[in-house]
Amino acid sequence: MEDYVKSPMFYDKNGKSLNFTPGALAKWALRANHGDWMEQQILSQAKNHAARMKAEQIAGTDPERRGNGSGDTKLSIDDQFMQLAQKTKEDRQKIRQ
Repeated sequence: MEDYVKSPMFYDKNGKSLNFTPGALAKWALRANHGDWMEQQILSQAKNHAARMKAEQIAGTDPERRGNGSGDTKLSIDDQFMQLAQKTKEDRQKIRQ
């Protein structure tokens, strides 16, 4: 890569490159050296992204039925955990009495 960039035959008389831009050359070098690793990373991220997508986004339509979940979505996960822990503690105390 370094030899390619330093070779005078790839530049015109004003010193401008004939065949590439610096960004394109950097991408080419990155793909040549790390193409397999980059492909694995892209595919794993695509799988993660697809797993996070809602069914409506994948299908392109809204489902006719909605879930009847009754969870309090205003609480953070930590607050929900603390609330559940407090309820469990109270239930244990009731059993002991």
